[in-house]
Amino acid sequence: MVFGEEKDTIGAIELTQKARWLLKDGKIEEAKAKFAQAKKLDASVVFGEEKNTLGAIKLTQQARELLKEGKTEEAKKKFAKAREWDANVVFGDEGL
Repeated sequence: MVFGEEKDTIGAIELTQKARWLLKDGKIEEAKAKFAQAKKLDASVVFGEEKNTLGAIKLTQQARELLKEGKTEEAKKKFAKAREWDANVVFGDEGL
């Protein structure tokens, strides 16, 4: 540990996990706030945000809408791009 620098690694991990769940629920602003809090506690454990998690969530939502419209090929492309950005938040493309 570096003198003068205190970290709360467990707290940062917990906040990061909460932020990821908020993202899955579409609560993007709340998730951003949790990511920011987690970074203050221990930036070394904050994951997801750097992978463009927010972009992946948005693409996943768009892909699901495309599926509802019957645009399967376009949806597959959106899901694929979302997985490149952050595979941990992509859901709803099973069986495509």
